[in-house]
Amino acid sequence: ALFNDSAFSICNKPIELLGQEPTIASDSWALPDAGYYGYRSEDGSYIICDAGLIAPDCIPGHAHGDIFSFELSLKGQRVIVDSGVYDYVPGEMRKYCRSTSAHNTVEINGRDQCEFWSVFRVARRGYPHDIIWKPDADGFCLSGWHDGYKRLPSGPIHHRTIAWGSSKGLEVRDRFKARRSITAVSRLHLHPDCRIISLRNQDALVEYSAGIFKIAFSGQGKLSLEDSFYCPEFGCKVPNIVLAYLFEGKESETVFTLVSQ
Repeated sequence: ALFNDSAFSICNKPIELLGQEPTIASDSWALPDAGYYGYRSEDGSYIICDAGLIAPDCIPGHAHGDIFSFELSLKGQRVIVDSGVYDYVPGEMRKYCRSTSAHNTVEINGRDQCEFWSVFRVARRGYPHDIIWKPDADGFCLSGWHDGYKRLPSGPIHHRTIAWGSSKGLEVRDRFKARRSITAVSRLHLHPDCRIISLRNQDALVEYSAGIFKIAFSGQGKLSLEDSFYCPEFGCKVPNIVLAYLFEGKESETVFTLVSQ
């Protein structure tokens, strides 16, 4: 996974560290101290969710605004991706890769979950609360809320529930409560190899190398496409497409599902 300042080809492979290939179980797993949760299926499908601190408070320089973001692979192919990291120098790409809009979570009022400045600095930041992890034989349900936007005048709270089942697919439910109306955008960053077959009302049909999947939103919002960059390695940026679901209100609830066809 490319959470925070992560890139491919910069670390040792497991066999080099362990002296043997690791045994990877097909099942749900949780690392609550690190804040990572997920599930791996026998067919190569894999989901990993970030529901922890953005970083240790004492050294947040490599943190991104990605509370409740996730990455998803289907049948061994990445389909929903983190934007990664492009560089470590001041500029628009460093700013973008750290931003909430570069991740598969919800941005409110065009602001980040945390106050990022300079190249490695973080001021006020969000914290996850009441994280509940419920695994089962087919997947898991993960829920919680974060206070990253309480610093705004409207003081909105974002609650997210992520439910995954090998046979059912993915369901993500977002709830918001604020003192005044807010504008929120839920984003899904598609891997560059994914292709939009159709975009109709609140549904998108997406083709990837191993098949087709459908993403369906429900709620009082509007679905559109945005252009972005996928940065799997330093100095590498590949154009990709983002599904963006925009909605407004003081209290609202939206749901999206992702199911293989």
